[in-house]
Amino acid sequence: VLGDWHIPRLRAQLKLSDEYNIYKIPDGATQLANMEPKTLAREKLGINHDGDLLLFLGILRIDKGLEVLSEAVRKLLRSGASFKLIVAGHPYDYSSQQIENLFWADGQFKDRIRLDLNYVEDENLSKYYESADALILPYNSKYKGSTGPLMKGACTYGLPLILSDQGEM
Repeated sequence: VLGDWHIPRLRAQLKLSDEYNIYKIPDGATQLANMEPKTLAREKLGINHDGDLLLFLGILRIDKGLEVLSEAVRKLLRSGASFKLIVAGHPYDYSSQQIENLFWADGQFKDRIRLDLNYVEDENLSKYYESADALILPYNSKYKGSTGPLMKGACTYGLPLILSDQGEM
């Protein structure tokens, strides 16, 4: 398995005794040595922001915690925090309008919350990671996966993670 979180669940699912060995082999990543500078990556994505840039990346599903993210980000921005958030990914369990309503409900902060509501092609993933200062994964209790490619991407690009206590995270 990829981590400790899976061991008791797998043991219960397969009705394995404690004597049956289950081994943990973490899914690792090697940080890239040659990355594009943040300013250039941001320029390529059309991001005009010199301060901290927080990134939410991935398919927009119900288990990704978008409601909590939108509430937290809007609360921080109202308090005077000076970051910008990018939400990049294809709406799956939501419509684009529902996502826009979550983050831009009252028209506030459209200049501080960018919504790239489409599938992020593989050749553009690096630009998002390279432009960001941190990756946010606020997944909720409906999330049942492992660390996945997003966390591995953050490790590859040397990004700090802001994440919930779900699954292997």
